[in-house]
This record gives sequence, structure tokens and C-alpha cells, in this order.
Amino acid sequence: MYLMVSTRPDIAYAVSCLSRFMSNVGLPHWEALKWLLRYLNGSMDIGIKFSKLSDNVKLVGYVDSNYANDRDSRRSTTSYVFTLCGACISWKSQLQNIVALPTTEAEYIATTEALKEAIWLKGLLDEIGFLKHKVTVFSDSQSSIQLCKNPIFHDRTKHIDVRYHFIKDIVGLSLRAPELMAVMMPLYVPTSWIWSKVEYVKN
Repeated sequence: MYLMVSTRPDIAYAVSCLSRFMSNVGLPHWEALKWLLRYLNGSMDIGIKFSKLSDNVKLVGYVDSNYANDRDSRRSTTSYVFTLCGACISWKSQLQNIVALPTTEAEYIATTEALKEAIWLKGLLDEIGFLKHKVTVFSDSQSSIQLCKNPIFHDRTKHIDVRYHFIKDIVGLSLRAPELMAVMMPLYVPTSWIWSKVEYVKN
């Protein structure tokens, strides 16, 4: 847990899954934990590199959700990561508090959580005089992006909790949809694919 919080965003999803069974641990969970420890043992040289700040300081976020991936509760997983000058400074992979009905709702909730973190990070960096640019948050869900931009409530979205609609009022957060780095946190992918992305996370 300490490694994940401090320097290893690549194990955020694995730690999130294992932490759900801390009160009722079984053999499969111990085996998964041993696999994670072996992975850490073989990748002890991986960390986050922080370079000298340049004049062009940019805070960039990446957000994604894994729809209904929890087999017990059918809740979705929210994952996001924020980088400053290319280095990770904040990340999260956690089950959502409610069961999302369509995939758009799951992505919308994930985007809300990411933007809340973006607002806090921007306020902190503004206060110490580091950030002069707007925050850019990347998402791969066109439907949730359009929902964020549309101030009108529709029948298909009126059931969504009001606390997630505050992002409609946020001005200046640019949303686009390139290939996501955050996708490595909520999805199970082959180890070879993870290693291909690790260098990007390390900067």
C-alpha cells in the first residue's frame, strides 16, 4: 500500500482489488498477493523521475473507468492519473460508490472524481506560483465528454446523483480523447503491455 501511494501507480489497480478482501482473505487472494510481490521484486528499479521545472509547466490528467468489473457488487472502477511536467504526482484506482447503469454514467462519475482532484491540484500549484496554464483532462469517452459540456438534463441521465453534475459548471477544463495512460490502472492487461507503458509513466 505504501509503495502504491508513494511511487508506484502501476500497481494501483492490483492493490485496490486486494484491499477489498482484507477482512476475508482466501487462498486466491494470497496467491494474487504473492504474484504482486514477485512483480515488485522484479521491478525495484522502477520509480518516478522528477526533473527540473521548465518555464512551460503543465498539469495533465488522464481518466478512465472499467464498467461493472466487480463481480460481487457490479460496481465500476474509477482510475485517474495526473502528471506535472511529465511525472506522475497523483493517481487513484477505486470502486465507485454506486452501481452505474450505462457505461456513460460510469465514465461520467470517473470524470467527476478526476476533475475534483484537478481542481485541488490546480489550487495548490496556483498558490505556490507554479501553474500558469489551464488543466487538461483526457478522457476516451465521447459520450461522457458531451454530457459534461451539455447543461441540459435528459431523461436518460436524470437518475444520476446531483453531486456528479457539478462538473457542468466548471469552466476552463479542456477535455479531449487520445490514447489513455490511465487505462493501465483499471483494466487487466498482459504484463508485456504494462512494461511497454512503464517507461512513459517513469518519464
